[in-house]
Amino acid sequence: MWQDGEMKKPKISWFAIEVREELNGYLQNGKPDSEILEWINGVPEVKKILEQRGSPAVGGRDLEVWRRTGFPTWAIHRKMMEAVNDLAKLRNRVGPAKLADDLVGVVAARFADLELEGGDGFMQRRGGAEFEGSVRVLRGLATDLAVIHRCVRQSTRLAIERKERNGGQDGFNS
Repeated sequence: MWQDGEMKKPKISWFAIEVREELNGYLQNGKPDSEILEWINGVPEVKKILEQRGSPAVGGRDLEVWRRTGFPTWAIHRKMMEAVNDLAKLRNRVGPAKLADDLVGVVAARFADLELEGGDGFMQRRGGAEFEGSVRVLRGLATDLAVIHRCVRQSTRLAIERKERNGGQDGFNS
């Protein structure tokens, strides 16, 4: 039973990540809903889960709910991971502090992208589920990155202090 104020998870979120990944790829590529529904309802694992939960087949409404909730989260996560992978390639050349700065910049840039995509700006788009989902994911990432950024800065500061106390040695060599 759902508690007051608790959101019910979309039916599609019950399925394995591999099924959701394939579904999101179909949505991204514009595959017709009728083909997606035929495919997903034919997946043996999906049939088993729906049967276990006593739930009817995935329908158009379920797909639309996923399109407004799970799919935008996946799309943002995918874009962010691509940016993080690009930055990770630079890590050895720039160091962890610079990488942390760059990751914060990626999140800020994605917020700016949302502003530009909206045309009229944030306030005009606040009611849209896709926009709200994007903002929710980005806020979570921003919070996590702030913690990482603080830790990297503190670690760098402590390493510098340790080196100064040890007369130029990093303090890890015997």
